[in-house]
Order: sequence, then C-alpha cells, then structure tokens
Amino acid sequence: MLNRSVSYSSFPLAVSATCRSLRLCLLGLLFFAACPLLADVNIKFDDLKEGDKISDISVIVVRAESSDGIDKVEFAVDDQLKFTTGSTPYTYKWDTIPETEGKHVLSVTAIDSNGVKKTVILNLTIDNELDSGVELLAAKSSEALKKNDKARAVIYSRRALKADPTNIVAARALSAVLASRLEYDKAINTLSKAKSLDMSVEALLELSSYRVKRAFLPEFESSVYKELEIVYSLRKKAADLNILQLKSKNAALNDVNSKVQLGDTYFSAGRYKDAQSEYGAIAYKTDSNFPVLNRLALSYIMDHREDEAIRILRTGLRDKTADAAAKATVGLCLLRQKKFAEAKAMTAEDGAKGNAACLLIASFADAALGKKELALREALKAQETLGELGEVHYALSMSVPKLAESELEIVQAIALSPLLSGPYLAYANQYVLDKHKDNYVVGLAFGDFVLKFDPNNDSAKFFQTLIFLQTKRIPEAETFLSELLKKEPKAPDFQLAAAAYFEILEKNTASSQRFEVAKKLYPEFASNISIKNAVSQVFK
Repeated sequence: MLNRSVSYSSFPLAVSATCRSLRLCLLGLLFFAACPLLADVNIKFDDLKEGDKISDISVIVVRAESSDGIDKVEFAVDDQLKFTTGSTPYTYKWDTIPETEGKHVLSVTAIDSNGVKKTVILNLTIDNELDSGVELLAAKSSEALKKNDKARAVIYSRRALKADPTNIVAARALSAVLASRLEYDKAINTLSKAKSLDMSVEALLELSSYRVKRAFLPEFESSVYKELEIVYSLRKKAADLNILQLKSKNAALNDVNSKVQLGDTYFSAGRYKDAQSEYGAIAYKTDSNFPVLNRLALSYIMDHREDEAIRILRTGLRDKTADAAAKATVGLCLLRQKKFAEAKAMTAEDGAKGNAACLLIASFADAALGKKELALREALKAQETLGELGEVHYALSMSVPKLAESELEIVQAIALSPLLSGPYLAYANQYVLDKHKDNYVVGLAFGDFVLKFDPNNDSAKFFQTLIFLQTKRIPEAETFLSELLKKEPKAPDFQLAAAAYFEILEKNTASSQRFEVAKKLYPEFASNISIKNAVSQVFK
C-alpha cells in the first residue's frame, strides 16, 4: 500500500514535466516557423579542377552564389590566407613563382551576407619547369625577347631567376621588358642583383642605359649629374672589360682585322690615343686604306686634333679619290671648327645620294645655320640607315620643333652614346635657361662632368665661362676665356663672350670692339644678342 501510494503521488509530477516539455517543443516550432531557412552557398571554379597543374601567374576565377548574396570570398594556400575580394567574378592572381614546386592545397571560402560559409578545396601542383635547368629557361627568355614576345620573355626569365636568382641572361631579359614598360627602378634592381654582372659587357651597358633613362626623370632633376657619374663608371668598366676580353681572344694575332677591331674597341671606350696607335700601325700598309684612314682621322677629331685629321685625308680630297665616309669625316672637322656652311658643302653631294653619314653631318650643319626643317628631314633620313646611333638622336634634338621632344632625343643620345659630350651640354643648357633659370649649380656640374672624361673639350669650357659670366664669377671666367681665345681667336662665340666679359667690367669700348669682331666672323649674330642668347647659339 505504501509503494502504491508513493506511485500515485508521483504521477501528477510526471504529467506536469511532460506538459512542460510539450510546451517547449511547441514554442520551438513556433520560433523556427517565424524564421526563414538559411540559404545554401555554392562555389564553382572556372577552368580549374582537382589535380590540375598550374604555373607562373595562375588566374583563379570562382563563381560563388547565395540567394542572400555573397559578402566576400577568401583564397588560402596551404592554410595561409592569401587574398580576399568582394568583387565578381571572384578572382585571385596566384603568383606561383615564389612558391615551392610541387603539390599545394588551394582553399576557397565564400561567405554570404548572413555569415554562412562554404569552403571548397582543390589539390593542385605547381610546375614551372624548373627541372629543365636554368640555362634552358634563360635561353628561352632571351629567344622570346629577340622575337619581341615580351610576355613569354617575362615568363621564362622569372622561371630562370627562380632557379638561379643571379642568372645574368634571365636578368637581362626581364630587365629589358621592365625598362620597355618604363619601370626603371625594377629593371635596375633586377640586373644589379645578377652575379656575373661585372663579367658581361652587354649587361653593364644595358644597366648604364637604364640608369640614364631614370636619371632624367623629373624626380632626379636636381641630382641627375650624380647619377650620370655612376653611368660613366659603368660604361668605363664595360669598355675596359671589352678591351681585356678582346686582347685575350686575339693575343696571338697581329693581322689588320685584329688591329682594326682593337682600335674600334679603344675608340668606343674613349681611349683615342690608344686607338690612334692601333690604326696608325696599319693605316698605310694596306692597298685600300681609306676605311682605316677614316678611323684614324676620327680618333684625332675626338682627341681635338682636327688639323691632324684633315692632314690625313688631304691627299684623297685633293685627288678626288676620297669616298663619302672621308668627306663626312672632314665635314665633322669643319663642324668642330664652326665652319657650318663649308661642312654642308663638303657633304651635300653624297648626302643627296642618300649616304647616311653625310646626311648626319649635313643635318648638324643646317641646324646650326638655322635651317631646322631641312635639318630634321636629313636626320630622319640618316636614322633609317644608322638606326639607334646616339649621334642621330643628338641631331634630331637640334631640329625637332618642340622643347619636350628635343629633351627626349637628348636623353636617348646620352643613353646610346654616353661619351658624346654635346648632349650633356645641350641638356644642361636647356635645364639652366628654360627650366630652372637660377640653378646654375646644375649647369656647372654638367660642365665639370664633361671635363672629367674630356679635359680638352672647348664647348664645356665655353659653357662654364658663360655661366661664370652670368653669375659674376669673373676670375673663373677669365681663366677659361683667355685659354679659349688663345686657342681659337677667330671663333665668333668666344669673341662674343669676351664682349660680355668687358661689358660686366664696364669697359664699354673693349666690349664694343669684341662685339663687332664677333658679328664680322658670324654675320648671323643679331645686333641685340645677349649672353643668354649666346649660350643658346652655341648649341643651335
């Protein structure tokens, strides 16, 4: 009876508990009925599936969908978050070059606006053909660049540099593409890291070219000459290396071709006396010696010995056996002596026949004579044959109609022919007179730079003289001016500078006398010419 009474007394409690459970279930059903079901998230890959091989920069495109809208998509590689985007199509450009070769896990997680996530995983294999070897990869990059296939050149150069970060061939290919995109910092950094840079003439020259292009960007204007000193050092290193390699190659040879080749290498390095020695040893020992005589004469011209150059070619000119190249060489002598009309007359006939060297000399002469349109046509015609010669771009800089175009041509001339002094002085002239009229420090720095590698350059000394006069640094102006007048008393621009010098000293009679001498020597000078006009006149 006792047990039965206990059982009966517990029954109401059990019923009560059951009722409460039913009520909770009903409340739960009512709650979930009031809330919508969460949407599913779907993820699909475009052109990518499990086990695929990828390489280079692999573009991963994902289509993610949810009726509630996708908030963002996350891309992870080997559990490391790499990229997050909220823009459709959801795309991740996976640069596989820095990754290790072999298998990797790509995880893509799509998250909708309610926070619902879905992750899809693909096992992929990175294969950039590094097993084929750095030499083959570098060769493919170089071959692609020669065919102007820049995209392919970048692919194989990056692969080669992954296999060997110091490979010079791959570094050159990638740097060339970067430079073509005007990414000079990247081009310079890439090539500078190459292990064998100091053993490659071509790489040193390319690096110097990229540094020239960067040096003339606006942000480098105030320190461009400092960068050019680095460029000159690179060029000198390349020239010395070239000479060393050539001597080693031709150590046992003493024939005409070997000496011409060595002379040409010395000439390109700016070592004109050494070039004279090589050319002079064979100039009169061959039957057809005009090509060697021309080379010998050019080496004298670059050494500021124009009279000696003309003496070498005088016989051929007198006998009318001189070829077009010899006439162009004599025309260059006349240009150096500021005999512009005579230089044009010397090269006119062969220039009209299409000889590129004579056209180039004629262009310089016509530009100096103020015939800019004719000079431009002649320079463009010369460019068709002479191609990317620095002197051609220098001629173009003198005749193109716009100052900005002229500056671009000057920069190109310096990049191609860094031992050509004229473009440096022309740029300094434009910089001082047209861009920063009060920054003569930069102008003087350019003049000093030219005189470092060409101590006897009269144009640089004259340019310095004009700036010294403009800034009233009279003692320094006197030093250069007296030297110039002693060497070339009949040079009209030197006489004009003397007129300005005496005017500054308030010696009006002496100034007028010098001015009249200048006008007689060069009638094109206007009566109201100023010192600034004189600076411009030197490079016109």
